[in-house]
Order: sequence, then structure tokens, then C-alpha cells
Amino acid sequence: MRPLHLILMALILASTTVAEAKKDPEREREPITRAHAVGVGYYFHWLTSDNTGGMRFHGPSVGYLYDRGRKIRFLLHSKVVFPVVGRMDNEHGKYDGKLRSDYSPAWGVDATFAVGRKWEFDDMTLVVGGGVHMMGMRLNSSELYAIESVTMGAGGIARLRWKLGQKDLFHVGVDGHFAADVFSLLRQQNKVNLLLTGSVLGTIGIKF
Repeated sequence: MRPLHLILMALILASTTVAEAKKDPEREREPITRAHAVGVGYYFHWLTSDNTGGMRFHGPSVGYLYDRGRKIRFLLHSKVVFPVVGRMDNEHGKYDGKLRSDYSPAWGVDATFAVGRKWEFDDMTLVVGGGVHMMGMRLNSSELYAIESVTMGAGGIARLRWKLGQKDLFHVGVDGHFAADVFSLLRQQNKVNLLLTGSVLGTIGIKF
């Protein structure tokens, strides 16, 4: 009977150790969290095509930002952009003016779907990631050269958040974004060869 007693005691000790390990907060998995935010900021946009050469635009933007996960996060950076100033100076022509008066409508949409990692430092959280970027731009004019493009490439996101209060529910932050597109998704004569875009947004949001 003695070996049976020893086996039973070993099983009881093992189960107690496993239960204590499960209760250890340091060994528990971090819960899945979701963060939503809205922001306003400024963006720049440079593209080149065979018919126009290099063209530069910049203006304000309004964005919606989202990330979900534990330390590894799924990220979304999306925004609507409103170019107000444009420049073009090459062998194809010259332009330097206010797009809001020369083009109507003048707007664009931008989205990056990424995977990244989260780091936490006291009251600050940093999330950095990269993934697929898409952007659509529409600048129409009856007198000047119209620009319509839908492009795809790669984008990167750097997201800083500071919590408001002790509950870590609301936060303010800064969202930086940069992307390079090399694929033109529209069948058109003025195909975009390369598009570079970037933005900085000031944000406010909620995490739960």
C-alpha cells in the first residue's frame, strides 16, 4: 500500500502546484483589449506618372484609428484627406496654387491594415506596425488636368498613447503614418508610377 500512498500524495502536490501557478498573476495571459480613436492632423502626398511627372499635395486630414489584441496587435489607420495646396514643376508643365479654388471636388481616402507590437511604459503606450496600404484620390477640374487614382502598396504606423486618469479608459495620443504605393489599381491612361504619403494626427480615444 505504501507505493499507492506515495503516488496519491505526488498527484495531490502536483495539482496544488498547478492551481497555484494558475493563480499567479505574472503568469496569466494579458487580456485582449480594443482601442478606438479619432483624430485631426496634416498630411503630404507626392505622386509621379508618365503624363504629369512629379506632383505634390498637402492639406488637413480627419482620421479613425483602431487596434486590437494583446502585445501583438491588429491595427487600422484610416483617414479622409483634403488637399489645399498643390505644386508641379517639370517638363510636363507648372502649377503652384490653391486646389480648393482650382479643383472641385478635391479629396482623398487612405487606409492601412497592419500587424504590430505594443510596448507599455508607465502612463504611455507605444504601438508600431506595418502592413498593406491603399489610397484613392480625386481632383477634378474643367480647365486643369484632372487627377484620379487608386493605388496600393506598403505602409507603416507608429502610435503613441497617454492615458487620462487612473482607470486607463480614455487616452490622448499622436499617430504617425507613412506609405509607399507602387501598384495602380485603375485602368487609365495616366497610371500612377509611385505614390508617397505621410501624416501626423493628434488623437483622442477610448480603450476597453
